[in-house]
Amino acid sequence: MGVITLAIEAVIENAIERAFQKHFDLWLAAAKPKLEDQDPIFTRREMAKYIGVAEITLAVWASQKRGPRMLKLGRMVRYKKSHADEFLQANLGLVGRRGRPPKRLIEVSTSGRIGGSSIR
Repeated sequence: MGVITLAIEAVIENAIERAFQKHFDLWLAAAKPKLEDQDPIFTRREMAKYIGVAEITLAVWASQKRGPRMLKLGRMVRYKKSHADEFLQANLGLVGRRGRPPKRLIEVSTSGRIGGSSIR
């Protein structure tokens, strides 16, 4: 009777341990954030490279409250990739100074005249 009881206890203990491990693994997988779901965070250098401007341009834009939204933690500046994508989408096709369309188009002809007046 003692050997059978020990065998049954071992089987039950093993089943409980397997069930606990299965549920713990499921809980752990749900609790951990998935890397592919996270929005990448860029430094100013990485952001400048990503959107194709100089680092100093981002600094100037930040001082003028322009450019992509940034996260500031003390003196540390970071940018989210999604904010860069929003900024690029919102400014798609804009040209000219300060991201505005030019006030007037400049007409260039082959005769050396710009905008109807001659260059001297």
